[in-house]
Amino acid sequence: MNLGLRWDVYVPWVEIEDRQSNFDTSTGKFVVASPDAVINGIKVGRYLQTYSKRDLGPRFGFAYDLAGDGKTVVRGGFGVFWNFTPGGTSSSKAQNPPFLQSTA
Repeated sequence: MNLGLRWDVYVPWVEIEDRQSNFDTSTGKFVVASPDAVINGIKVGRYLQTYSKRDLGPRFGFAYDLAGDGKTVVRGGFGVFWNFTPGGTSSSKAQNPPFLQSTA
């Protein structure tokens, strides 16, 4: 039997020169990244969004040798997993005004 607990923290991406922005629905304006950036009354800093530091994923696994001869083994497991998808909201903030560029 195997028991475990995994802690996953996915910190949003930042641009090295803070050339990204996010839309503040409370003011109807874009907020440019800075250490003091505030969106909807919440200090979000350079990340321009909040993120969870409490993503805990329990794990459980087992293996059982049915006959005790190592030929037939039943295995199983369970876990709660957290995932970060690159290309989601974190990377699109660099494509918001005033940093959006397009060519024709």
